[in-house]
Amino acid sequence: MKSEHHLTILFEQPFWIALFERIENDQYCVARSIISTSEPEGAEITDFLNNFDFDQLQYTGLVSNNQATKEKKSFKKRQKQTQKNMTNSRIKHVYSKAQILLKEQLENVKKERKAVSKQDKITAEQRKFDIRQQKKKDRHKGH
Repeated sequence: MKSEHHLTILFEQPFWIALFERIENDQYCVARSIISTSEPEGAEITDFLNNFDFDQLQYTGLVSNNQATKEKKSFKKRQKQTQKNMTNSRIKHVYSKAQILLKEQLENVKKERKAVSKQDKITAEQRKFDIRQQKKKDRHKGH
């Protein structure tokens, strides 16, 4: 079982972020954690990594890693593909595979949260309706 781990520290305004990348058996996944808003120095990064709970990392789903199967493309084709990607709204400001996966994970969490909140809203409306119906019955019995 071949396993690689990479740590990249990058700046995504306004935060400095630690990007944890993992490649296992040609499967790629990524997780991130916020370090701070000010630029971290060597000692701060060391403290962050020493005190960090690696079990709390939420990695994205596994994606096949096709680094080995890169095909040669001419400069013009790569340039056209880059322009096309820049106009694609989904990955307009995303610069790496890791950031694309993180963005997809964020979108999935957002969809789940919306579904849960919608279900809560429906449940609350049903409860209010049941209370109104019960009050109607109680008033009717009173007369």
